[in-house]
Amino acid sequence: MREKRCLFVVTHYCPIVGGGQSVYDAYARQRPDLFQVLTSFRDYTTGKEVPGFLEFDQGAPYKITRIAKTRPDIRVSKVSLVQRIADFLESRYIKRQLLRAIRETCAEDDIDVVCVSASEAFSWLPVALKAKTEKPVVYYTHGEEFSQKAYSAKAEQQRGAAIQAATGVVAVSRFTRDLLIKRYGASPENIRLINNGVDFAAYATPVPKTLGIERTDTANLTVIATGRMVARKGFDMLIEAWPLVLGEVENAKLMLAGKGPMFEPLRDRIEELELGETVQQMGYVSDEVLIELYQSADLFVMPNRTMEDGDTEGFGLVFLEAAAAGATSVGGRAGGATDAILDGKTGLLVDGRDRQDIARAVVSLLSDDRKRNEMAAAAHKNAELNDWSHKVDELLDFFDELAG
Repeated sequence: MREKRCLFVVTHYCPIVGGGQSVYDAYARQRPDLFQVLTSFRDYTTGKEVPGFLEFDQGAPYKITRIAKTRPDIRVSKVSLVQRIADFLESRYIKRQLLRAIRETCAEDDIDVVCVSASEAFSWLPVALKAKTEKPVVYYTHGEEFSQKAYSAKAEQQRGAAIQAATGVVAVSRFTRDLLIKRYGASPENIRLINNGVDFAAYATPVPKTLGIERTDTANLTVIATGRMVARKGFDMLIEAWPLVLGEVENAKLMLAGKGPMFEPLRDRIEELELGETVQQMGYVSDEVLIELYQSADLFVMPNRTMEDGDTEGFGLVFLEAAAAGATSVGGRAGGATDAILDGKTGLLVDGRDRQDIARAVVSLLSDDRKRNEMAAAAHKNAELNDWSHKVDELLDFFDELAG
């Protein structure tokens, strides 16, 4: 049987940073002969061209096709009735252009499966493709796009319609799979659970040490926390828990890497609690520095939680990245993190809203070298089993089932 060729249709794409983009890029780099991407060369959040997209596309080993827009730009202010009518007409035009680009690409490159990224802006697309093509349509869901409350009743209905129209659905975690079944009536037999993967070699291969941090330095135990500084990641509760950690482990250091809307509030709280000597905010770091941080960490911590509007971690790829680099983790018992961390084996899960629970888990691992090292070894092995080379085989097997 010929292996199926897949077209990923994505609202926005690399070099814009994001979890979904990295997933599709990882698949395509594994099998550039089978995967390609259709997306936009404009950033819908700014309306401007994506900086560096030409260089990225030229360097990619797989084909990337870009059109002007895959969705309307985001408007941050109220608009007049005339403008709303104009936006409606533009939206219809964009949809027609996108469908035309999909059909042309499928014909030109002999595409077998169209895989749609499950963003809110694409909830209309599986239904439209079902009417326009006989090719299998896969809806690739990451979790947070369905866990968050829809902006309207119509949008909620469109989500369900998209799930029902898709030939098959990929869910990156049990949390996501169960949510689709319970809330949107997805058929269990049409869903394939494929946890996110990790580029194992990239994080496991030793990198030069430039930060002066050593995992073997028993005088200083280093805790690393990385990610976008947003509420659901739980970095605020980690800061609240840190004085409790220091009460038990005096030689602990915490390094926070990442930017986002909570960066300044976290900085202010660190100052209020007088934690400046043991907590360092690094801001944005390069991929190379990020890998060094993982490889230098005695422990990785991201006590994620589900927000009131349903916003949560769809999976938690950072836990696998840390594991590939040889570190065990403490994460929140929320969203898809329960798939990324095998509780009690590759790390510990906690209540991301409870600073005492967070502190207890961190202290239990920092104060027990044997336990921490055993979990780190198990996490490392689990990350190797979840390398993208295995994930691409799982996805291709799913395509074969759908085509059959």
